[in-house]
Amino acid sequence: MEYFSHVKEVIVEPDYILNILFKDGVRKRYDMKPQLYGSFEILKKPELFAKAFVTCGSVAWDSKRDIAPEELYWNGITVNA
Repeated sequence: MEYFSHVKEVIVEPDYILNILFKDGVRKRYDMKPQLYGSFEILKKPELFAKAFVTCGSVAWDSKRDIAPEELYWNGITVNA
């Protein structure tokens, strides 16, 4: 199994970008635009997307929409702290 870390903090940036701090101290930016279809399509509304929060080590918007921390960690772009 490959290593990943759980989400500690999320900051919503313009253009559907999540700025994520993981518990191991790594910070990544994750572009959500490719994910905004199906159950995530409602998040195209900026006011809803802006409500992202951390729960159970991942990022969620409500009880129906969350994204796995593995996806965020492996496919996010590492940024300097």
